[in-house]
Amino acid sequence: MITLGYLSLADVGPLDIIEAAGASGFRSVGLRLTSRRLSEPWRYGSISVGSSRQALGRALAASGTALSNVSTFHLWPETTLEHLKPVVDASAELGAKTLIACVYRDLDASLVEFLGHYAEAANSAGLRIAVETVSYSACSTLRAALALLRQVNSPVLGLMLDPLHLQRGASELGEVKGLSPAEVCIAQLCDASAKAPADVDAATEARTMRRYPGEGELPLREFLAAIPASTEIELEVPALEHRHLSAPDRAQLIRERCLAYLVASGYAVQ
Repeated sequence: MITLGYLSLADVGPLDIIEAAGASGFRSVGLRLTSRRLSEPWRYGSISVGSSRQALGRALAASGTALSNVSTFHLWPETTLEHLKPVVDASAELGAKTLIACVYRDLDASLVEFLGHYAEAANSAGLRIAVETVSYSACSTLRAALALLRQVNSPVLGLMLDPLHLQRGASELGEVKGLSPAEVCIAQLCDASAKAPADVDAATEARTMRRYPGEGELPLREFLAAIPASTEIELEVPALEHRHLSAPDRAQLIRERCLAYLVASGYAVQ
């Protein structure tokens, strides 16, 4: 499955992303439905409010687009299950399969217990949780993320693999090749320079400086060969040089360029 990631159109809201995804031929979309942190503003409506969920549901149905995954509050020390439960309920109601978790707290016994309870809530709603390896998070490497998953030991938990963050975290593709289909929820696709730019922070690079596949230096073909064949591919290319285009036009460009790269790489697009 090929999914449009929300970060590709991060300057517009969820309803516009859904519309753009459907108009450009995507049949699957990932959305951010809350801010990254509790203290940060969110201007696109609370998913705790029924009317917001209903509007999202109508938009998904009208566009013919399924909701693949939902990004919500990062797991900071102040993030509690009470903050996450409305997102779990809304995600299940909207037909999502996966919740994305980025960890920004100590990888200790308290986190293992918390993530275990979060996994139970997700499982009860028919959802999985994908822990993302983010190079500037607590799970900065694939090894750290896997260690956390194995401590929690829940079949609900899996991974979101991002080639940019794997590169910046110095994770080896050999580690990816050893993963089972059950361990990988989603693999993202983007490109970037081989080395991190010296003049920007890691978060800025990740959110604004990704390139279309084949236009950078990441070992993407090796990455695609290493992931399980059945893995969902999420396209995450917030190309700033095309920010002047409409959201549907940008989504179309992302889809065309990424699919062309996948086909040229011999990847079996499903």
